[in-house]
Formats: sequence, structure tokens, C-alpha cells
Amino acid sequence: MSDAADATPEFDEGRYVYCAVTADPGATVSVDGIEGRPVSLVVHEGVGVAVQPVGSVYDSADPTRVRRWLVSHQEVVDEVGREFGTPLPFRFDTILAGTDATVREWLDERRGEVADALDRLAGLWEYRIEVRWDEAAVGDRIREDDAELRELSDRIETASEGTSYLLKKQYRRRARELLERRRRDVESTVSDGIAAYADEVRRADADSRRFDGERDDGLETAVRLSVLADGTEEERIGEVLESIAARPDHEVRYTGPWPPYSFAPRIGPEAADATDMDGNGGDGRDTAGKRDESEGGSEGTERGGGEGEHGGDAGA
Repeated sequence: MSDAADATPEFDEGRYVYCAVTADPGATVSVDGIEGRPVSLVVHEGVGVAVQPVGSVYDSADPTRVRRWLVSHQEVVDEVGREFGTPLPFRFDTILAGTDATVREWLDERRGEVADALDRLAGLWEYRIEVRWDEAAVGDRIREDDAELRELSDRIETASEGTSYLLKKQYRRRARELLERRRRDVESTVSDGIAAYADEVRRADADSRRFDGERDDGLETAVRLSVLADGTEEERIGEVLESIAARPDHEVRYTGPWPPYSFAPRIGPEAADATDMDGNGGDGRDTAGKRDESEGGSEGTERGGGEGEHGGDAGA
């Protein structure tokens, strides 16, 4: 498979690969891919791969164009998933040089790995949880409630300049430790609370792009989790999150269902060589990180206050 970051590979004909699904012989798809080009399904021994003919990699210095390609990629994976069940997604700009026959040859070599992955993920979807809070307000509440910090504050007021400096350092260290302890408490409360309804829970990549981009709303991200779960457990997971959203100065975003990007295994050595248009190598899961729901993302659940985000009353 091609590597668009280290070099631009040359080939006369190739197949851009979107995802793999369980499919019967003769199965077809009806969806347009990148640049509106038709997508077809190459089926071999019960596994179908959604592909699009290409003559080169998708490479551009224009970020708007790249984002449009990424959204198109993910819309295809979504649609194929709706038609055939949970897909095994491939990362953006994964290309096999050759024809449909080449795809079948690749499938023949990797069918066991692909089929095992599809069996493992069958009926499961990815959900993303982001807990955000007003860190200053949470910190104020921690300082008010902690006896050690109150004592340090009193001592600082009457201490000499040199002693005051040391006490302030001690105060700040204690406050940071308590804030981190509170963050871990929130994370464990969420993780433990949804464990019975999830197949797997992972701490998500710190890259905020995985969670619908950065938002300038004065809140800080405390927890990010990726959850693999059966769609029937979606509401139960949401109910667990209500207790966190009800906390003062907390907000919860809960989105999905998504194709299981974060849980898709690497299939064969080629997967390690695949790359996205930003030049980020890796494990083939970063496609999820580029998604922007405002530009054609998932139509699945988004948790929040009313139809938007869950949020406790700030300052309560």
C-alpha cells in the first residue's frame, strides 16, 4: 500500500480502499466517493472491500481540499457500514496499486486477518466521550474544601517573605495534585460506570481533533475516552454520563455511533506504511481524528443539554 508522506508512488492504476465488510457474493454499494467518483465492492470469500479506482494518491497543500477528501472518505465508510454492518475502516489514502484483481489477491492473502477482525467487531461501534470542566471553578471548590490548603493559605498571610514564597510553592503543588486526583476520579467514575455496557474502553489520544475540534468556550478537557460497544447499550451509557453532566461546572459530549476507527487492528505489514495527507504515519486509526461533524460527520448520538451537550449548571 502506498505511502503518500515519504514519497509519491507512481502507478498507472490503483484502488483506493475505504473499508472491509462481511458481504455475500454479488453484493454492491451505491455511494459516491472522493471527488464524486463511484465506489464499488470487491467481494472475495465472504469479505467485501469498498474501493474506488484512482490514478494517483490524494495529495494537496490546500487544507480545505484535504478536509473535503477526509469527510468524503468517512461518509463512504459510514454508508457502507449502514448497509452491511460494522465496517473495518482503513485509514485515509490507503491505496493498492493495481486493479480489482489485485484487491482480490490481497484479500486472498489477508482474508483470515480481515475476517477475524470483522467477526471481533461485528455489531460493535465506537462512541466518544469527552468530559470538559471549568477548571478554575473546580479548582476554587477544591481549595475551599481542602483543610490542608486552607491552613497553608492562613500561614501564607502571616509568613515572612522567604517563608511565604516556599509556602506558596507548597500550596500550588498541593492544588495541582488535588486537581489531578479529581480528574482521575472523574475518569474512573465514567470508566467503571460504563464498563458493564462496553466491550472495551480506552483513554483516547490527547489530540483534540479526535473530539470534534477545539472550542473556545472557556472550558478545559478533563477526560477523553473511546468506547467500543453494542449499539443497544448506547442509552445505558448515556444514562451513566448524566451523573457527571450534573456536576457543577462540568459538561459531557457523547457522540456516536462511529465506525470503530480507534479499535480497528492493523492488517498485515502494509498497514504500518499507510499514511494520511498530513504526513502522519502510524497505526491506521487517525482518520477518526480528522473528522468534523459540522462537515458531514456521523448522524449518530450526540449527548448534551437538550439536543446539544450535557452540562451542569456552571457556578452552582
